[in-house]
Amino acid sequence: MKKELKGRKTMKKIKLEDFDNNRTIKTYLEGSLEKLGFASLCFIMIIPFVLTHQSLGELFGEGGIFIALLGGGLFFILFFIYIFGVSRDIEGLALYCKNLEDEQNIKDKENQEMDNIMQIAMIDKKEFFDKFKSNDKIRFLFGYKNKEKYDSDDYFEMTLRVWVDEKYFNEIYNNSKAKDDLDAMILFEKTSFFKELRKQTIKIDFLSQNFIVPDFFKEHNIKIIPYFQLCNDEDLTTKQFFKFLKEMKVDKLNYITYILGDDLIEDEYRHIHK
Repeated sequence: MKKELKGRKTMKKIKLEDFDNNRTIKTYLEGSLEKLGFASLCFIMIIPFVLTHQSLGELFGEGGIFIALLGGGLFFILFFIYIFGVSRDIEGLALYCKNLEDEQNIKDKENQEMDNIMQIAMIDKKEFFDKFKSNDKIRFLFGYKNKEKYDSDDYFEMTLRVWVDEKYFNEIYNNSKAKDDLDAMILFEKTSFFKELRKQTIKIDFLSQNFIVPDFFKEHNIKIIPYFQLCNDEDLTTKQFFKFLKEMKVDKLNYITYILGDDLIEDEYRHIHK
């Protein structure tokens, strides 16, 4: 049975309740209101000097006018300083809110990518085969391995499979120097595409038990197949895979090697749905 995942929202807007719950936003607002209050007070204090400067001139001559202008000027400067501060606070608040939205958008985008990965385990057999049929004999293994040599008894690795579209191998397979699949892969390892592929890392989201795919995967339609194994070809469930990684404090998966085979799609579908 095909299951459906509800789509997640991909945009986050700052709402009024965020102003109540966020300490930084409240600090911005409180500071701005305080400065606005002082600016209003300064403006009010300017008015008496403007209205009384002539009377002061008549009583004290030029000295009275000077005092009125000096007092009014000082309060005007203070008024300008506070208004400028309010303006800067508003700019800062706008920038802070924008950063909040950008951070949430990034998280939502990552969550959407993770949803897409888990959908692979939820599609029916025909759709699964159609999705990966262009390449049924090459898989790249990403995972974690310790520092021991491969043939050592202490060697340990945990892997998942990564699918790459056949179009990236066409030039190699059409090369007359490639006698078989192994020769083709030796030539493929020299390509710029492979050199970039092996640099990629898959980040782990333990909370949702899923993966955050690198941009290179998105750009080239590279798919993660949730086929989890230990180095001795022992199959792992999703729960076991994430549990072991978490216990070992592994938060990202790196390129390890590639495998060649026949009917890999059949094997993978059976593994995912058993």
